[in-house]
Amino acid sequence: MSNYDFAYLSSFDFEVLVRDLLQKDLNLTLESFKSGRDEGIDLRYSKDSKGSLIVQCKHYIGSTLRKLIHGLKTEEREKVHKLQPGRYLLATSLGLTPKNKEEIREIFYPYCLSPADILGKDDINNLLGKFSDIERKNFKLWLTSQAVLERVLHNAIFTRTDFELENIQRKLKFYVQNQSYFKAQKILDEHHCCIIAGIPGIGKTTLAEILMVDYSARDYEVIKISSNIREAAEVYNPLVKQFFYYDDFLGQTSLEQKFGKNEEQSILDFIDAVGRSKSSKLVLTTREYILNQARTSYEKIDRRGIEIFKCVINFADYTKYEKAKILYNHAYFSGLPSPYINALVENRNYLRIIDHRNFSPRIVEWMTDFLSSSSVSAKDYLTVFVGNLNSPTRLWEHAFHNQISNSARHLMLVLGTLPAEVLLDDLELAFTSFSRHEQSSLVFRRCREILKEH
Repeated sequence: MSNYDFAYLSSFDFEVLVRDLLQKDLNLTLESFKSGRDEGIDLRYSKDSKGSLIVQCKHYIGSTLRKLIHGLKTEEREKVHKLQPGRYLLATSLGLTPKNKEEIREIFYPYCLSPADILGKDDINNLLGKFSDIERKNFKLWLTSQAVLERVLHNAIFTRTDFELENIQRKLKFYVQNQSYFKAQKILDEHHCCIIAGIPGIGKTTLAEILMVDYSARDYEVIKISSNIREAAEVYNPLVKQFFYYDDFLGQTSLEQKFGKNEEQSILDFIDAVGRSKSSKLVLTTREYILNQARTSYEKIDRRGIEIFKCVINFADYTKYEKAKILYNHAYFSGLPSPYINALVENRNYLRIIDHRNFSPRIVEWMTDFLSSSSVSAKDYLTVFVGNLNSPTRLWEHAFHNQISNSARHLMLVLGTLPAEVLLDDLELAFTSFSRHEQSSLVFRRCREILKEH
């Protein structure tokens, strides 16, 4: 039988899981309702008022049975007696004894028909064992199981540290599955190699790590490449199921710093080897502009036709619903104090974030991490949050100052002063003029420094 503790599910995730299980077990369709004051109803099946079935979900991770029962007596009992359903079911993520179930049934008598109408952690695990398709569908559930995470942890080639396990667990809590996951899976199924590309903060590394855990759960040996492709070639075995993961394989700063002699040919050779294999997978991540630079700088990479392996993540991959879940998960699991959460919920202010044209999972992560946002008062929290989206300098400042050349910085500054559409000749003229001015200023400043020294 499955033995999940549901700690990595939010309250919303838990409710959806209970809904899917009960629909299949009872062979009916349950109504779901938007979050908010539920009046004692999370899920409902109703033919008429007397024959209605009401389901209440209580996700009490980190709390106690005593608090659950107190809440049921003081808040929920009156709601249920007012509704007078034909049958009332309660599902909780806490473990329950037969005595606990009987106590809860008495609270809701006569609407709870029997103690079996009270589902605890073990009952939900039992249903998951009965309906394995629902277990597989809820990927966050089984990917965060102790068995899967320990398999990743004890993969000798991949890692030997508790820190790595903790990092994986943390990311899985916040992750929201979107179409980029399925695009990457399809590319891996067809070509065995996938290059995940996109702008900083879009979720490339997180997607690669989710895939890594997924394949580890399928008994693949996971090899994380840290410096160059030779690490993978040395342990490659075409007869063994292996998953290779190479983060920022083209480098974060420049191709010249990342690529040694013939490195590009070694990467292409390994891609070909994995492509011919029936048991290996290779996932590489890079920023899209660096990948384009590699295609321009290295003829072999451009000629190889790596487009078929490319999975580009962009903002269009996130639906409004998925953006909302990303914000919800971060707010739910981050420990953000209630006044800050209230600032997001009040007047539906969260729409200003999830509808923003610059929505970014990384900015959401920064702004819901209380250690990062604690210097901002709850009163100013929304203003600062939206301000970071309006001008996402934190997202790009490291790349701007450290990962592009002076000429590239000058070109971007010049572009920022010009209209949205500009002729190439005019851009060149403005860029040349700006560069000359910068060079003259640099010489002048250096002369002043020399004169001061003497």
